Amino acid sequence: MMSMLISSKDNQTIKEIKKLKESKYRKEKFIVEGFKMLQEAVNEGADIEIVVVKTGNKELLENVNKLLGRLNQSYETGNELLTYKYVKRLPRIIEVTENVFMQLTDVKTPQGVLAVIRKNVEDNVSDFEDENENENENENDALKVGVNSRQIDCLNKINTGADYILAVDGVQDPGNLGTIIRTADSANLKQILVSKDTVDAYSPKVIRSTMGSIYRVKIVECENLADVLD
Repeated sequence: MMSMLISSKDNQTIKEIKKLKESKYRKEKFIVEGFKMLQEAVNEGADIEIVVVKTGNKELLENVNKLLGRLNQSYETGNELLTYKYVKRLPRIIEVTENVFMQLTDVKTPQGVLAVIRKNVEDNVSDFEDENENENENENDALKVGVNSRQIDCLNKINTGADYILAVDGVQDPGNLGTIIRTADSANLKQILVSKDTVDAYSPKVIRSTMGSIYRVKIVECENLADVLD
């Protein structure tokens, strides 16, 4: 697959990726680092938008191209190959200079590859509307308790038909939240609600500690967890 070389930190794409280092910009996308995390993203059929490779490492670039080449084959044929799942889009590959890569990385000694991935959160608007259809005659329950638009957005993302939903309130340590996500995944619990004052589930430290579970678990961020649970 073809890649382009970027040497300026003022490049618009670089600026957009750099923003994702801050929690407030990680509404829809997040960054993962390292070849293993990229490989797991491909294996899990994650929606990979961009792959950034530090220039100068020919072997690494070849391995990335080989990995994404299989993704390309899966994309073109529509068939599953080995453990690779059918993908929504083909990611862009960009090469950057060391100086530019160090602007993007969160690691002191980076491997030289990172990826921008879209969050695994899909709206379940129709499910929410169906559940409230009979209640609309006596006013929507959400409106009765003064649920705001952000809470409605959170509710729309929750699959209320799940057997179990894990709610996490006020966990501040990234390693602890990562362990919770990883443990939930191992128990086949695929949906976690997190409160506003919980550490960002898509921060680099949390992502690393999930060991790939971040791709398999749906995490819904709630403005007011108590109201959402009500």
